[in-house]
This record gives sequence, C-alpha cells and structure tokens, in this order.
Amino acid sequence: MLLLVVLGVCASILDYGIESGVRGLSDLRNLLLSMESMQSTSSIKFLVWSAFTFTVALLGMLCTRFVDPIAAGSGIPEMKNIISCDLRKEADDFLGRRTLVSKAVGLMLAMGSGISLGKEGPFVHTASIIAHQLMKHIGFFQRIYESAILRRHMYNAACAVGIASTFRAPIGGVLFAIEVTSTVFMVTNYWRAFVAAISASIARQLISLIRETEVTAFHPIDIIPGGYALVGGVAFVGSATHTVSVAVIAMEFTGQFIYITPLILAVLLASGIGSALSVSLYESIIISKGLTYLPLLRVNQLEGFTARDVMDAGFSLIPLDTSSLQLQSVLDRTRPPTHFRWSSLWRP
Repeated sequence: MLLLVVLGVCASILDYGIESGVRGLSDLRNLLLSMESMQSTSSIKFLVWSAFTFTVALLGMLCTRFVDPIAAGSGIPEMKNIISCDLRKEADDFLGRRTLVSKAVGLMLAMGSGISLGKEGPFVHTASIIAHQLMKHIGFFQRIYESAILRRHMYNAACAVGIASTFRAPIGGVLFAIEVTSTVFMVTNYWRAFVAAISASIARQLISLIRETEVTAFHPIDIIPGGYALVGGVAFVGSATHTVSVAVIAMEFTGQFIYITPLILAVLLASGIGSALSVSLYESIIISKGLTYLPLLRVNQLEGFTARDVMDAGFSLIPLDTSSLQLQSVLDRTRPPTHFRWSSLWRP
C-alpha cells in the first residue's frame, strides 16, 4: 500500500515539474516574440518562432541521443513486452535512472518547443521507471522486486499512474493498463492499480491547487460541434490502439459525461473494426522492433501452423568428441535468434 501511494505522489511531482518546464519555455517564446524589435514585420516573428522551435526540439533530441537513447519513443510497447513476458533483465535495461532523466528532460524540451505531441505514452514509461527504482533500491520495497508476480503487479499499477497523473483520470488509467499493457490481468490486482492511480490523481490536483494553476486542461464543451469533435477524436484513438478505455479517459478528462453514450458506441465500433482489420499500433511497433511478445492468438489463426513455423531450424550438432577448435568454429558460425518469428502468425 505504501509503495503504491509513494509511486503516485512521485509521479505527480514529476508530471508537475515537466509541465512547469514546458510552461517556462512557452513563456520564453512569447517573450521573444513580444519584444519591440519583433514588432516590425511578421516574417521576422516567423523566423524567430521557427528558430526557437528548431533549437529547443534539437536540444531534446540531443538529450535523448546522448544521455540514454533507450528513452526514445513512447515506451508503451516496451512495457507491454516486459509485463507480458516478465523480462527482468530487459526491465533493468529499459527502466534505468539515466533513462528517466533522458525521458523527462527530452519530453519537456519536445513539448516546450511547440511540437504537437502527447505525453501519455512517455509518462507511462517514466512512472514505470519510478516504480522499478523504488522497488529495486529501497530496502523496504525490495521484497516486492524479488517476487515476479508482485513486480508485474507494480508495473501494471505504474502504467495506470502514468495515465492518471497525465489526464487526471484514475478509472480510465486502470482500464488502460488492463487493455494495453497486460496480456493477462489478475482481478486481485485491481485494488493496487486503483490505489496508485487515485493517489496520483489526488496528488496532482493538490499540487495544482497549491500552486494556483489550472486543474483541468479542457474547458466545458457547450456546443454540439465540440461534442462531435470529442467523439471523433476518441474514436480515432480507439481504432488505432484497440482500446475502449479512451472513452472513459476522455469523459474524466473533459468532464463531459453527457456524451457517454455516443463516446462508448463510437469507440466500440472503431475498436472492433480496427481489431478486425489489423493489429494495434502498439503491437505493430512490437513486431517491427522484434521484441519478444506473446500475442493473444485465436484458434483459427493457428490452423495449419506447426512447431516448425516458429522454430529456428538452423542449429548445429556438437558430438561428444568435438575439439575446442571445432567448438569455437561452430560458435562463430552460429548466432542465436534475436526474437521469435511471431510476425509469421499474424493474419489480419
């Protein structure tokens, strides 16, 4: 219980720090554009704006490149990989402290440059890093780290925290963690995910109130076109990610519960059609990167496949009388497979 609360609070503090940095960079850009020397022509303003955006975005890219390149990308496909396959070594590599610094600073600079991007994926990654570091390096929590089951439960809770602290949507965050990052989700882990997500949401609200900043990111949608835009945007995300939780996240984030019926219907249709046509966005990234991931395969997808279709047949036999030179020659010729060929099983 204590680890869940600490995780939620730490993630919320980091989220506030990133948002403060983004706000500071935005104020700096506006200050540069409002200088008297910039009031002459619009072309000079455009050049200054372009130079600022390019410079800050370049700094973010260089930070990721030289501090820790593992921080590049969303992070959700890798977390899905770690949770579904319980890859402890990969977790140590992907959830390191350098990765946290690279991810947080790179995200702040990228968003502060004015580039249109979302932080929910990167923040799922950063929350997972916080959970990993707390479990691994604080003695009171190390027993959780040593248990494979509890460790995976904490990663699930961390994914929920990432969404809850970003969108102030604890319920949607838990559902998102179940749908996106889990191949199997134990019902007994519900309370852990909810405690962590609610702790993150409450902590983030309190920080906003103390600092007298805006608590909600959306203003109420009072007109019908705004409702259509909300439903359309959520349906698009649902079709790409194959998730229904985005509807709940949108309702919690905007407070527009009057659109619950069209939101749920649109997301169900979009997610169903997207699932029938292809794999989700996250699974396509997993396949393209060659990550070890065990997808949920329907029985009809396995029809006609045998063990030979997923086995590596290019192996060498080593007799008992093999000399050391012969063994070295075999090892030089043989390279272990980097990943299973799950892509051959996908039939959209």
